[in-house]
Amino acid sequence: MGSLRVRGALLVGMGALALSALSGCATTAEVPKLMTWKVEASHEYVMAGEATDAVVNIELGARMPEGQEQRVPLNLSLVLDHSGSMSGEQMEDARQALTYILGELHPEDTVSVIAFSTRAVILQEQAEWDDVDQGELFAKIKAVEPIGTTAMQEALGTALGQVHARYDGGRINRIILLSDGIPNDATQLTSMAQSARSSNIGISTFGLGPFYNEDLMAQLADLSGGNYRFIQKSEDLETFFLAEKKSMEQIVARNVHLQVNLGPGIEVVQTLGAQATLGGRAVSIFIGDFGASDERQIALRVKVTAPASGANVEMIDAQLIWEDVVNWGGNLEHWAYLQAKSTKDQALIDKHHNKIIEEKVGRLEAAWQMEQAIREFEAGKKQEAERRLRSAAQEYRAKRDEASAYYEFQSEELGGEMPMPQAGSAAGLGSWDSLLEEAADELDESEPESDEGKVLIKKSKAKSRTASGL
Repeated sequence: MGSLRVRGALLVGMGALALSALSGCATTAEVPKLMTWKVEASHEYVMAGEATDAVVNIELGARMPEGQEQRVPLNLSLVLDHSGSMSGEQMEDARQALTYILGELHPEDTVSVIAFSTRAVILQEQAEWDDVDQGELFAKIKAVEPIGTTAMQEALGTALGQVHARYDGGRINRIILLSDGIPNDATQLTSMAQSARSSNIGISTFGLGPFYNEDLMAQLADLSGGNYRFIQKSEDLETFFLAEKKSMEQIVARNVHLQVNLGPGIEVVQTLGAQATLGGRAVSIFIGDFGASDERQIALRVKVTAPASGANVEMIDAQLIWEDVVNWGGNLEHWAYLQAKSTKDQALIDKHHNKIIEEKVGRLEAAWQMEQAIREFEAGKKQEAERRLRSAAQEYRAKRDEASAYYEFQSEELGGEMPMPQAGSAAGLGSWDSLLEEAADELDESEPESDEGKVLIKKSKAKSRTASGL
């Protein structure tokens, strides 16, 4: 069986390892259980003297302690692109959405507003909302017209300066950047996002329409711990702004990090569901802010080279660290440990190979395959992209069928005590095999250079991120 260590305690579960204790205070009972997680391994036994392909699946969640619901004040900078491409309804909808989100702020929130085209202009210096001349600000926003090019880099630097000016560790510090175009100069944008992350300032990016650089906008959000959102129609801007505001108000943990320390003979083949940094024998993943209703899945495909038969194989130590923004209890952490047993008995390995965990990781693999297919389509390799998607759909169906058979077998072994696994859906988007087949059909009907194809590329990349929990 797989096993899990929690600060000296040993918890045992059948192929799935779940951690429920926290550390960081004097006793476990004193620690608020904001972040939850489950750490699972696909293999309880691995082949001695050979390399075994296995997966580690990590599921993150959060919950607000009963009776402790509270709203953390915001320190926010709203950054609006009004370059020449933001014409007609796009500009009008953007102005209305900006006005709407400002009207939703609380008196104690601090906010600045920046408009940019060829240069960035501060429409409102960072100030408490109750102290802002709101009528004057709304008039300035209404007067913004589409003109010029896209000085995104200058605008982001200005926004960072504004948020820093009123930075408060007791607030959610965030920049919301809306743009529909390609920046004039992007050379410093990623370093700005990394700098924002080091200051606990998230950058949420909203990409509007078919012509902006979605990879850059997603990267800015990922590096800083913000959110990336693709907005196909400007009439939906208000809805997306409101969703972003609500997500900030539900944050229970920030600066969330996951570190996985690899045991001897363990090699990482692929990380799924997150961007990871490999340093020595450790895999580091920055997650950023985490809300009470958020869920996240991260998986590692690994090769396990085991010693002589009968030996305990140390697979991983995992550490989850976060800053509590409900009780302001400082940095808290979870620890987990996974191990397997080496054997020469292939039948024993197969019997305890947890196909339910393989199916869970298969969902992240399907999302990865969708992203790769969209990039092939974007590069003009339409047929290759379609083949990849249809093949991925078949592979996922096979994993799902194997998981179902494994569940039935294990249920019989345990006398019906095994919990029923959840159906493999893509974050509310439908079953994964159907999603991949539908994506292949959409690619078949589109051309990458057309406006419709560009929209499809952005929509599909966003769908893949959503399904991965990003």
